[in-house]
Amino acid sequence: MYLALLLLLPLILCFLAKYVFWKDSFGWAPFLIAIGACALTVLGGLAIEFYGVTSDTEVWSGTVTGRQRNEVSCSHSYPCNCHEVCTEDSNGHESCTEHCDTCYEHPFDVDWDVYFSTGKVISIAREDRQGLIEPKRWDAVYTGEPTAETHSFTNYLLAAPGNVMLRHDAPKGFEALIPAYPDNIYDYYRVNRFLVMGGVPVTGRYDWEWILNRLNAELGTVKQVNVIIVIVPTADPRYEYAIQKAWVGGKKNDLVVCIGVTRYPKIDWCRIVSWTTDESIKVLLRDDIQGIGNLDHRDDIMGAVRREAIAHFHRRHMKDLKYLAAAHQPSGTVLLVILMLEVANVAASVYVSYRMQGGGYHRYGGYY
Repeated sequence: MYLALLLLLPLILCFLAKYVFWKDSFGWAPFLIAIGACALTVLGGLAIEFYGVTSDTEVWSGTVTGRQRNEVSCSHSYPCNCHEVCTEDSNGHESCTEHCDTCYEHPFDVDWDVYFSTGKVISIAREDRQGLIEPKRWDAVYTGEPTAETHSFTNYLLAAPGNVMLRHDAPKGFEALIPAYPDNIYDYYRVNRFLVMGGVPVTGRYDWEWILNRLNAELGTVKQVNVIIVIVPTADPRYEYAIQKAWVGGKKNDLVVCIGVTRYPKIDWCRIVSWTTDESIKVLLRDDIQGIGNLDHRDDIMGAVRREAIAHFHRRHMKDLKYLAAAHQPSGTVLLVILMLEVANVAASVYVSYRMQGGGYHRYGGYY
């Protein structure tokens, strides 16, 4: 509806300009130009707003497949061999300018590159300007090391979050226990997806994080899944709906395992949040972890996640949710800006046409 109204407004303004206010001053060429400019403004503005709202990132997991020292062109240039060049115009006036060549500090630079199984290549920061010294961080890289990277995509869930299949009546009181979505890549290719909230005294948190990263490296290759584990000190399993709403259901490749622990290490409950097309994993993995019942049984829990993810996780394709784009409603601010630009386009066309006509304008059939 709003699209039709936005496209109808410039037509109305142009017809008023041509047939009511400026009959003799507003020609057909400016009329058509104004209509075209307004149409482009509407379509372009709505497209920019839509992709700004739906632009999102997800985490891809993989492994290091190799590393290599690569000699590349020097990137440190400076002006050299400068000299003055003078020219004389037809009136005999001489003007001079300085011309310089481009020189480079080194015959080559060195990049210390790391290769991922996902196809991505990163460069470790150089120790010295040219890169001749082998970086300590590059020396620590090894083949098979887990990697994480962010990947941009259009998330249609964000186009109409009020229309997706979420519990919008999520209970209150969980705000302090909702973590930020874990997509903060640090140390080049690492991310923490083992999230402990509210001070639950989990032992061996570094081991949990390391094992989870290795599991994601394996599953990311075969299942394109991103496993996140959230430990939270509440006995209320409705926490599932709170994190689901806060994260808009998570990303399309997420498998979020929420575990409630009020008396460590006893597991009170487990719930799974995911857009997987196979809903059975939510019941099977929930029952597996609740059956284990003890958070200290880390290997059993991680084994259950691996087993059920391989058997039952099927990543949902975002194209399956593309229908949500039709339900997107631009903000009032965006609509107001587009309307103002439309009026400006028509006003500019009227003014240009008026100036081209070289004089006054016609209003209600009479000259001023």
